[in-house]
Amino acid sequence: MNNFRIVQVKPVYKHWLAVGRCFVFLFCVAVATSCGNQEKQTDHTADYSQARLQDEQGGAVYLDSIRQSIVVKDWEQGKSQIEKLRQKYPLALDAREQALLLWDSICWMEAEAELIRVDAWLQPSGGSQTASKAECDSMRAAFDELFRRVEFYKRKLVYDKRKADENKQAQLLQQNGGEAASSQFEESAAKASKQPKGGAQ
Repeated sequence: MNNFRIVQVKPVYKHWLAVGRCFVFLFCVAVATSCGNQEKQTDHTADYSQARLQDEQGGAVYLDSIRQSIVVKDWEQGKSQIEKLRQKYPLALDAREQALLLWDSICWMEAEAELIRVDAWLQPSGGSQTASKAECDSMRAAFDELFRRVEFYKRKLVYDKRKADENKQAQLLQQNGGEAASSQFEESAAKASKQPKGGAQ
C-alpha cells in the first residue's frame, strides 16, 4: 500500500498567495476603471464637440448681425451684439475670435469718424473761428487723443488678425499631423502584416 504524505503549505506561502490574489484582483479593477474612464472621456469629448458646434452656429448668426451694424455705422448696436455673443456662446471659439476683430474694427472706425469731425471743426471754415481759446485748446487735445486712438486700433487690428491666422494655422497643422500619424501607423501595420512569420531560413 502506497504511503501518502500530506504536504502542508507553510503560513508564509499562504500569505504570498493571498497577496498575489489581491494584486490580480486590484489589477483587474484598475484595468476596468481605466476602460470606464476612457469611455467617459470619449463621451465627454463628443458632448463638448456637439456643444461647441451649436455655439458656433449661434455665434455665426450674431456675427452677421454685427456686420450689418457696421455697414450702417451703428457702432453701439455692433458692440452690444458682440457682448451678447461672448456671454451667450462661451464655446464658440472661432466666432468669438472673429468678434474680437470686429470689435477692433468698430473702435477704429468710431474713433476715425470722430477724428474727422473734430478735424473739420478745427479748420478755418469750421467752428473754431467763433469759438473761445479754451474751447479750441480742448478740441485740439481731443484731436490728438483721437489720432492716437485711431493708430492704436489700427495696430491692434493687425496684431489680432495675425494671431487669429496663427491659431488657425496651428489647428490645421495639429489636424494634419494627427492624420499623418494615423496614416503612418496604418502603413507600418500593413508592412508588418506582409512580413513572413518566423526567422530567416
